[in-house]
Amino acid sequence: MSYEELARWFKESERTIMRWVSVYKAHGKAALREKPRPGRPRRLTAAQRDEVLTTVKVPPQFVGRYGDEWTAPMLCDWIKRRFGTTLSERQCRRLIHEGRSRGRR
Repeated sequence: MSYEELARWFKESERTIMRWVSVYKAHGKAALREKPRPGRPRRLTAAQRDEVLTTVKVPPQFVGRYGDEWTAPMLCDWIKRRFGTTLSERQCRRLIHEGRSRGRR
């Protein structure tokens, strides 16, 4: 496969593919593994986040809440009760937006 074909396959630039190949040739497969990223760990696990993104696609009544539309404060409260985790209203607003737009593409 050419660099161009690989770039399309991985949805990366050709330059990135060339760098990966160079790293692989110099240091082997282990060098291509993702390294731990700095910063605070996420508050929600991947499974919890997926549940939140699925939940915001349906009206709040389906999970025992009042109202026709999810609001950031409502989602924050639901996440706290469901998972015991506190998120900011800004984070919850982003999750609502992401959950609603997921699958529309």
